[in-house]
Amino acid sequence: MNNENRYYWKISRISLFFFYFVFFDTKEYLADRLFIRHKVRVWFGKEYVKKDCPFVLIFCKIRKKDYEFFAAAFDEMERTMLLKGYSDYSDFCAEMDGMIRRLNPA
Repeated sequence: MNNENRYYWKISRISLFFFYFVFFDTKEYLADRLFIRHKVRVWFGKEYVKKDCPFVLIFCKIRKKDYEFFAAAFDEMERTMLLKGYSDYSDFCAEMDGMIRRLNPA
């Protein structure tokens, strides 16, 4: 699985049927529309919100067989965020990706 798209991060968990991820969305849940459009079923877990931050950290899981659909949905994420006025989404995710890589250089 190639995770070049830095709008989501895979969480290491052993499972026969699911992949686990974390990603940033908005309080309007713009990713949900992309999941529906790409016909990927997502089970959502915990969410974390920081005061004065427009983005929400969301944990989720998907069926392993649906990974291509999940990745395709995120291929549209930057464009969707720009269209909705979140021009800093890409920079925010890049900054978070850098922090994650520094904490977990594996």
